[in-house]
Amino acid sequence: MNGRADTGDESLATPAPDVSASEPITRRFQAANAGAEWLARTTRWVWSPCVLVLLIVALDLAQNARRWSVPISGLLDEPAHLSTSALVLLAIAGPRWLQRNPFATFSALIASMAVDIDHIPLYAGLPHIADGGRPYSHSLFTVGVLAVIALLVRGRRALVGGLAIGVLLHFVRDISTGPGLILLWPFDFETVRLPYELYLWVLVFAAAVATTRILMHALPARPGR
Repeated sequence: MNGRADTGDESLATPAPDVSASEPITRRFQAANAGAEWLARTTRWVWSPCVLVLLIVALDLAQNARRWSVPISGLLDEPAHLSTSALVLLAIAGPRWLQRNPFATFSALIASMAVDIDHIPLYAGLPHIADGGRPYSHSLFTVGVLAVIALLVRGRRALVGGLAIGVLLHFVRDISTGPGLILLWPFDFETVRLPYELYLWVLVFAAAVATTRILMHALPARPGR
């Protein structure tokens, strides 16, 4: 006896699997899976900025095709306001901010259409609220008042701040359509009117920025972040 147990032929022992050989395949599989998830996240939203631009152009073409009644004109104009505001807000704030601030986002989008309520007294025969064009409340004075209220009222800051943002977004379209805006009322009564073509270029630029931000937002988060 040699002092140790006979374990048999050591050459018949099962070799340990080579883990290092499978690591590149695993990494490639994980990368492909992450790419598929990223594509799935972006496919649903990446085209939305371009769709909004096309929708605005289609609504404006329909609105300019003939002289519509006030209700029909409003039904064509308000969705264009909503689309413009959503596009510009997405480009400036980005999808992450919109997700983190749903209340302010919703308030802004509603205000971007609701501000046109100030036209009702004008249609009711009260011409003194305007100077041949849109009402005086279609001015930066309204935005300033809402911004000050948002700073003073803490409990409703998101709501009132969203209203101020929405009114300002409303002006992105109004300043290039119709009679323009008396932006600096009550300090200046001069109407500001920019070319409609500039408005279209703003939409195209906003769509490009918004699309980029959607793509960047959908990228997988880095480890440790």
